[in-house]
Amino acid sequence: MTDFFGGSSGVGAAAQAAQAAATAAAESAAATAAKVTQIEAAPYLRGSRGRFTIATAVGVAATVDFPVVFDKALPTTDYNVVVGFEGSDTGVLGSLSAMVKPASKSMTGCTVSVKNSALISLGLNVTVTVIALY
Repeated sequence: MTDFFGGSSGVGAAAQAAQAAATAAAESAAATAAKVTQIEAAPYLRGSRGRFTIATAVGVAATVDFPVVFDKALPTTDYNVVVGFEGSDTGVLGSLSAMVKPASKSMTGCTVSVKNSALISLGLNVTVTVIALY
């Protein structure tokens, strides 16, 4: 088929396929660039860590407060805390639990209340790790 000027009126199939591939590649590159921008702009967690060791017995059903100082100061007091226990808890029929006293949060540390829910406590040798995430 010819156009008004006597030339071919259409683009060949190979040229159309090449143009479609180029368009798809440009769209894919744009989508990849948008994802990278989203990842760079996404919020991520930062934090600091503090530790203390419970080397003496915590009485049966007792709660003891321990001060924690973070490795580095945080820029805010609005953070979440993860508390982990390492070592041997020799309590019988119970366990240790911990929570941060909400009013104790500062940029340099906090106070952790450790509760012994064991019926009998023979002694403790536990390292408590506190990770503050903001």
